[in-house]
Amino acid sequence: MKKNTSSVKNRPSKKGSILAYSLVIVAIMLAIATALSSVVIIEKKSAGSIEFSMQALQTADTGIQLALKKINLELTDGSPGIITDAFPSPANPACDASGLLADNTDADPDTGDGVDVLYDLTFYGKNNPTVPLQCTADVEDIARIRSVGKYKETVRATEVAVSDNLTKLLLHGDGTPLNIVDSSPDPKIISRHGQVTQSVSEHMFSSGRSIRFENTITVDDYLTVSASPDFDFAAAEAFTVDFWFRSTSPTMQNMFSFGAAGSNIDIVLNPTVAGTCASTGIIAYWNGNITGNKICGGTTNSYTSNITVTWHHVALIRETSGDVNLYVDGKAVGTSVNDATGIDLSTDINYIGTSRSTADHFKGYIDELRVSKGVARWIANFTPPTSAY
Repeated sequence: MKKNTSSVKNRPSKKGSILAYSLVIVAIMLAIATALSSVVIIEKKSAGSIEFSMQALQTADTGIQLALKKINLELTDGSPGIITDAFPSPANPACDASGLLADNTDADPDTGDGVDVLYDLTFYGKNNPTVPLQCTADVEDIARIRSVGKYKETVRATEVAVSDNLTKLLLHGDGTPLNIVDSSPDPKIISRHGQVTQSVSEHMFSSGRSIRFENTITVDDYLTVSASPDFDFAAAEAFTVDFWFRSTSPTMQNMFSFGAAGSNIDIVLNPTVAGTCASTGIIAYWNGNITGNKICGGTTNSYTSNITVTWHHVALIRETSGDVNLYVDGKAVGTSVNDATGIDLSTDINYIGTSRSTADHFKGYIDELRVSKGVARWIANFTPPTSAY
């Protein structure tokens, strides 16, 4: 008997379906990567069901894309960076189900009327990756997003781990005592000099460590950071340099010195150079020496009366408008300066805990040091971070 092969010829091959699905996923991932300059997709995982359903997976991907777009917006618009409706579910019934990130699949994702729910988003944080974040979450706390897509009787899930690609340097001061590493998406080489180590007993937050600069009479402690194009700030490009510090000395100390002479950013504690806002507590200057472009912050002796007991947060920020501000403990200090010229810090070794001439050494502790390119993390007075980045 002759076999009927027409149905076989017309039946889509399983191999072809898988290939088509793979191409769809690649296209989705390329679209996300192109549109979202500030979010890196580290990995993507899918959890399948008995029935193969490309449409269910595409639906889950839609939820991921909406979440990443929202995160990208919050990271770059100068707002506090808070996501709401991050976890509407039976476990958190108080969450508002009308937001962009609520569970829904309507043509207009903002309606959220609960009809034909096709995807469900859950956010997980850095500090506890197994416990979902609550309805309102700081975007910088989000480490992983899970989206569950539903199509007919099929449920498929995708997950992405996210990282803030605007962070170009991030020193937690954690890990082994003699191994200080950069936790940014593109790690730089961090080199120890002298007896720099990590302190278990002294750190900003309840857990972790900080970087300790002892700086004895005979040994100079400081860190160097490898040169990188990530530290080249173009004209009118926003940037943020921020960190926590606790000094144990009232002398003049250079905490942050990046770039070469004339193309630099320096943040100095207790300046004592005449004519440079001496005794004002802190000074930040750039593209020149200490008498050039600068912002003087703090008040007389504000960092000498309580240096042995108090941590302070400092942030030097430039907005795309060119406005440069210095914040200490979340409050703008000194006088804002408008300077939109480029600041290229990419051509030379960079220093933490000393000046580029290895003078004016910092004595004390530094924690959560971060350099961000392309974003002004804050554009007005703010509450300093309450947890590690």
